[in-house]
Amino acid sequence: MRLRCVNHLFVSGLSLLACLSGNAAPAQKEDLAVVAVAPDGNDASAGDITHPVRTLQRVQQLVREKNRDHDVVVKLADGIYRLSQPLRLTAADGGQNGHTVIWQAEEGAHPVWSGAIPVTGWRMWDRAKDIICCGCSCRTECKTAMGQRSAGTDGVY
Repeated sequence: MRLRCVNHLFVSGLSLLACLSGNAAPAQKEDLAVVAVAPDGNDASAGDITHPVRTLQRVQQLVREKNRDHDVVVKLADGIYRLSQPLRLTAADGGQNGHTVIWQAEEGAHPVWSGAIPVTGWRMWDRAKDIICCGCSCRTECKTAMGQRSAGTDGVY
């Protein structure tokens, strides 16, 4: 596996290379494969810029199909990428046969990988105390589910 480095750090007159995937770029454009992903993409798509895939797992599959014969750049669109399980990157996900793989945000994008589960169904539990509850059917369930704790509408738990 080969990494191409583009940032330089100078220490005591010596030039040290710092590999930062957000700034690295493959040298040979004709050898470049781009895989695009967006939270509103479709995993049945080709994964190109105009037809992005949706999940990071699908990106991983596409990278593994391309990284033996091409430098690969994964372009992540802005948004939240929900993970139901860890995304395990191994040597098989890096550049093979002298090629590179770079994961980077699209220009101006701030993608977020998250394993968090959105909590929905919030409703008022005790208006006098400004306490809300998430989807429970009665006060007993809320009290039990929250372990005697409550969540205020100001986001303090």
